[in-house]
Amino acid sequence: MHRGQIAQPANVIIFGEVGAGKSSLVNLIRDDGAATTASSAEGCTFESSSYGVTIGDTKIRLWDTAGLNEGDYGKVDFTRAIAGLYHLATDLQNGVSLLVYCIRGRITRATVANYMMFHKEICQSQVPIVLVITGLEHQEPNMESWWEENGQDFTNEGMEFAGHACITATKGKLRKEEYMYAAQYMESGLVTRDLISRKLRAGGPWKLQKEGKIATISKTAYNVLAGWLGIERVGIYKALHQVLQDHCPGGLSRTELAAISDEKGLGAPTNIVVFGESGAGKSSLINMIAGCNIAETRNTARGCTFSSTAYDVSIGASHFRLWDTAGMDENERGSMETKDAIVGLYQLMDSLEGGIGLLVHCFRGRIRETTVKNYRLFFEGICMKEVPIVLVATGLEHEEPDMNSWWLTNEATFTRQRMEFKGHACVTCIRGKCIKGVHIFEEEYEESRNIARSLLVETVRQPPWKLPKPPTIQKLFKRTYNLLTGAFGMSPYVLQEVLYDVLKVHGGLSREEARYIAIQVQNEGNTEIPSSGAGPGSVDDDEDGEVFGGGSGKGFN
Repeated sequence: MHRGQIAQPANVIIFGEVGAGKSSLVNLIRDDGAATTASSAEGCTFESSSYGVTIGDTKIRLWDTAGLNEGDYGKVDFTRAIAGLYHLATDLQNGVSLLVYCIRGRITRATVANYMMFHKEICQSQVPIVLVITGLEHQEPNMESWWEENGQDFTNEGMEFAGHACITATKGKLRKEEYMYAAQYMESGLVTRDLISRKLRAGGPWKLQKEGKIATISKTAYNVLAGWLGIERVGIYKALHQVLQDHCPGGLSRTELAAISDEKGLGAPTNIVVFGESGAGKSSLINMIAGCNIAETRNTARGCTFSSTAYDVSIGASHFRLWDTAGMDENERGSMETKDAIVGLYQLMDSLEGGIGLLVHCFRGRIRETTVKNYRLFFEGICMKEVPIVLVATGLEHEEPDMNSWWLTNEATFTRQRMEFKGHACVTCIRGKCIKGVHIFEEEYEESRNIARSLLVETVRQPPWKLPKPPTIQKLFKRTYNLLTGAFGMSPYVLQEVLYDVLKVHGGLSREEARYIAIQVQNEGNTEIPSSGAGPGSVDDDEDGEVFGGGSGKGFN
């Protein structure tokens, strides 16, 4: 990879029933405790959390998902689980490279149903799938012997895998300064990481096409139920309606069934982008809003690489996907760092097919130059003032007489910087020390959680806003024109006009540099700026409009 090029990690989806050890498996692969190993969400909400890891030279993003649990036959749980999986599979910018099926114990109906739903139905058998069996620390004579005894049972159930790993995901108790299963745990980590690195999809990642959305979800819902109940697979709508009426508690009305084919009925989450400088408390804020520790609260990435992590959260009947993003930090100097942050942010925003419903500026301490730059970049630059923005001020547990008094004191400071917000929340994201069984800031924490959650629900934009893109015919014309520019030494059109403008205004780049990077991004090329400062075939422009062939190019809305 060339310096300055934005790395695209391979997406690996881990699925399995509650208690199978998915989160422990994530921690084993990463060799840390990033994923919470306690069940923190139950019921109808489909949730997924992502974790970055590097195996050898390969960057990978692990997605910990919720599957179908044996005994969970409730109509809302079932349809939302399928819908959530569908949206995860289709919204991943870089597609899916591998499925990891995590199981523990015996094969059940849910074991088969999960396999069929993830591998056969949603991914249409196009993504390799591997099996990881956990909880084998007591297996004799070794962990691999479990597969020798049970491997054929999976084949008999129609479940085929590209590979498998028999492991333990626990170190056991600490006895005499040594963990009981330390050796097995280390071996398990090596085996699992090797399995994942070897079985990534050879032809590149696969992505489910959007065209068959309604048919895919309806067919998946019906076929999984049909497999459970041993019934004939016939007409999708009629059969699905009949199956749910006969076998789900209370049945499903035709109106409710129709909602399965409706984007809103599926509970597709609204994207909310959370940004702020390192140490502002973004991850702690997300954990507080979610009511559990789903986001890492320590910094794991520094430098010029843009990173983002998604967390699904439900607040009442509203479903949100919170994106924890990296902005331009105070300690990042020079155009390279700023440029990569802008390109990464643009690619994230552009990849969110559901659009953006809200920007959350997480802030702590005093207003610095970077504070203002981040505001301008996210709100004015990328989102063109079309997405509402709110301010969440953290670290106010000691504020007197109450936390909101901080805003009364500091609102004018933001106004002087021309930083306007649709709403604000003054919060603390910590409970403080526990004294005699009570956390010293418990009251402030609960108040903060309620205020922050209400702020999201009350200010989110509906429908969400999407980055403007050129009309299809105009886009095809410009792409055709660009194919000829190299031969005749002409300057190509810039299709990513928003990125071009933001790089100039907020990235401090020249017109030539901004144009070169924008064209490289649209062609998925290396974004390193040549030593000459401009891209090949570039010319000096008297007016910005010449880059777009006349005019400012703002007519794409």
